[in-house]
Amino acid sequence: MATRKLVVSLTAIGLAVAATPFILYGWLQFQTWYFHQERRLLREMRAAQSQSTNDSALARDVLLRVVPLGTDREEASAILRSEGFGCQSIAKPITETRLRLRSADSTRVRDSWIDCQALAPNVLGNKQWVVDLEFDPDGHLNDVGVAMWNIFL
Repeated sequence: MATRKLVVSLTAIGLAVAATPFILYGWLQFQTWYFHQERRLLREMRAAQSQSTNDSALARDVLLRVVPLGTDREEASAILRSEGFGCQSIAKPITETRLRLRSADSTRVRDSWIDCQALAPNVLGNKQWVVDLEFDPDGHLNDVGVAMWNIFL
């Protein structure tokens, strides 16, 4: 009888240990899903761009549907901040896009660009989103660059 209890106990422990990675993976998937449910823009950009890139035309298109060209500087920053992005003025764009090529010859002032970044959970790591916004002298959105880097744990 004692042998049977030992076998049942060891089997239960073995099943619990074997199930742990699946439970953990499911929990990580749920956390990722929940994070993106609260952030429509990030959710849609993530759906459009899954691979790391320094220039995502697909995610850029999604962003421009929410923050169209011509949007006021403060409004564009507010929309991105509401999605969890941290934004700051920069001298040159970070993303590898035509913005960077144009900035090499540009005489624009420092406040022509805003860099916004967000770290979003992914099942086995994170996604680092980089959004560079270029504004015309009147403070209206002129162009956008989007980069996304997968960061694995």
